[in-house]
Amino acid sequence: NSSSYFATFDHHVHLTGLTAATTYYYQVGDPSTGFSQEFNFQTAPANVGAEMSFKIMVYGDLGIVNSDPTFKRLKANRDTVDLFWHLGDISLYLETNSKWSSSGEELLGVHSVYIWRRRGLLYEQAIYNDWMKELESIAAQKAYMVSPGNHEAECHSVPCQVSSEKLNKLGNFAAFNSRWRMPFKQSGSSSNMFYSFNFANVHFISINTETDFEGAASDHYTLGPAVGGFGDWVKWLEADLIQATKDRHLRPWIIVGGHRPVYTLITCDKDGMPSSDARALQKAMEDLFEKYQVDLYVSGHQHSYERQLPVFRGVPELQQNLSIYANPTHTTHIVAGMAGNVEAHADYGGSPHQVWNAVKDDSHYGFGRLSVINSTDLFWEFIGSDSGDVLDAFTLHRERPVDGYS
Repeated sequence: NSSSYFATFDHHVHLTGLTAATTYYYQVGDPSTGFSQEFNFQTAPANVGAEMSFKIMVYGDLGIVNSDPTFKRLKANRDTVDLFWHLGDISLYLETNSKWSSSGEELLGVHSVYIWRRRGLLYEQAIYNDWMKELESIAAQKAYMVSPGNHEAECHSVPCQVSSEKLNKLGNFAAFNSRWRMPFKQSGSSSNMFYSFNFANVHFISINTETDFEGAASDHYTLGPAVGGFGDWVKWLEADLIQATKDRHLRPWIIVGGHRPVYTLITCDKDGMPSSDARALQKAMEDLFEKYQVDLYVSGHQHSYERQLPVFRGVPELQQNLSIYANPTHTTHIVAGMAGNVEAHADYGGSPHQVWNAVKDDSHYGFGRLSVINSTDLFWEFIGSDSGDVLDAFTLHRERPVDGYS
């Protein structure tokens, strides 16, 4: 009921004075209600130069339904990587499942808004909470970085539609910004919706592909508060890239992640140019990617896997060997929205092949594993969740300018 729901809180703790590359042990709770089991985490390594190596897991659109194999693989491989990056649509809490409701769901044609036949506030209490419990063994011990997606925008559950109080409290990415606390203040951002962080020899940037730029897709389908108003992330992005470029002698790699892709076979015209929301995103940031030599852009949104060639303004840099991108001058784009959720796989509907597409997989669930080898080589793998096999892999090799970056 509403009284018990609104009596819940999300707690965030900011730890200071930690030593690099050190394991810390902790428990969560208080004497009156008890404490959790003991967990531990290891702090990031000290920045000891550009030749460091580490691994991360990268994916988007991980829900409850169709995700058991992915969760199993991620948990089994937790201690082989240093951090996780979830590129939006976190839990896809517009889902339902027989564990909550035997009656299933209705899908309206207009705006594809889900309305639940089960009583209760599924949006937060059942779906998001259950998903977080599933994630606990990972996020309690590894850095779990997140980016906002369209499913984070607002509450579509029936109790929200009949209660203006719930609708207003759970509108405009409220659940995302309450449950997750990313290092936005530390990176000069005005909002939890976009931020950056350094890990070893990589500068990571998480962007807001959902709001606050010209032509942004509307994630607003209710009578609740409008979405947006989080600040000019495009202006912030350039300032962040300027500083990252100055620091490239320490962190030669710049990797950007966001929920929506720029290049995908699903959202492009017959000539291969991004269309619709992808076109708006391209106009907002592709020139910045080119100017500041962003190495890699990883996204989700499409529930599939796509690996593109390095590309700029629709024109790819053709590679003699698709397993090694040798010294490209443009950004490489990857779509990694195949982790598994109630919407299953993306429907390509006969989308034609484009010259900038190297690999497409719309039949497997899986996740990305990115290995930073050194200052000149990244190794990317698409891992199938059911088999654990490597379904696609390539090396991104970029020689660094002797005189640095301008």
